[in-house]
Amino acid sequence: MSMIKCEECGQMISDRAEYCPNCGAPVIKKTVCTECGAVIPDGAKVCPNCGAPVKGKKQEVLTPVSEGKEQRVQRFLVMNRKYLPIDKIDDLREQLSVLSPEQMDTVECFFEYEEPTNMFVLSLVLGFIGIDRSWLGQPGLGLLKFFLCGCIIGLIIWYPIDISNIYKRTKNYNYEQLQRALRYV
Repeated sequence: MSMIKCEECGQMISDRAEYCPNCGAPVIKKTVCTECGAVIPDGAKVCPNCGAPVKGKKQEVLTPVSEGKEQRVQRFLVMNRKYLPIDKIDDLREQLSVLSPEQMDTVECFFEYEEPTNMFVLSLVLGFIGIDRSWLGQPGLGLLKFFLCGCIIGLIIWYPIDISNIYKRTKNYNYEQLQRALRYV
């Protein structure tokens, strides 16, 4: 087994892979000439580019194939799985499978997710003043947290609970934002 570069995302993957595990792009194997690198059609005896005879072991390269709707949705879900709640993936798959290619372009290109790890750091460092709640669309609770953390009760109870739940809250926030965007696409 050797490693080959995925043409879609640039990551190194196994030459036996049917799909890139990093981006989910479907791939096919093409046979190329060892002399000039041109693609050789199946069953050809000589290279169509340089005329070199096809003999022995041929070099194979992974290249992306044109994606169908299902593959595109799968690639989108694989690439964004760290931003979204796992239990909502099947619902998203159904919603995304009915979109047109132009609508899917909009969803893929113009939607930005909050990174759960960055939100964890933000919550750890500035969560006691309610920044994490405000950042995730709850400014009222952020303000309440700010005032309660001025008391000892907020620091002992609310602050640790929010830190432990920040990954889940960030993924749910991303899901809600994606749902809102899908309504207008």
